[in-house]
Amino acid sequence: MDAEPLSGKNLYRLRQVDKDGKSTTYKTIVVQAAQQAQAIRIVSVSNAELVLSVTAAAQGNGAISFTDMRGSVLHSRTVQLQQGDNLIRIPMNGMPKQMGIVQVKGAQAERMHLKVIL
Repeated sequence: MDAEPLSGKNLYRLRQVDKDGKSTTYKTIVVQAAQQAQAIRIVSVSNAELVLSVTAAAQGNGAISFTDMRGSVLHSRTVQLQQGDNLIRIPMNGMPKQMGIVQVKGAQAERMHLKVIL
């Protein structure tokens, strides 16, 4: 089961593997997921960048910031958000491994927060 489907069309294909190693692959199906409320999720983390999926309620200018646990702003910028899912990349070059807070302010002043451990 997909606990966090993306908004819109999602493609799924089931592959069943028996104990004897024989497998059966079933046809791909399309599942239409409803528009989610505002959400922020981690897509990937590397030494070079943090990639986030941000689901915005409306299109427009937004702001993203990454602060450490002392409140020091390590990264901040304006982003153009589309209604629905957006990929946002935060460069991590030179940042020490630490815990921080990502905050996204959407086009309608809605705020989303996510605690991140690098």
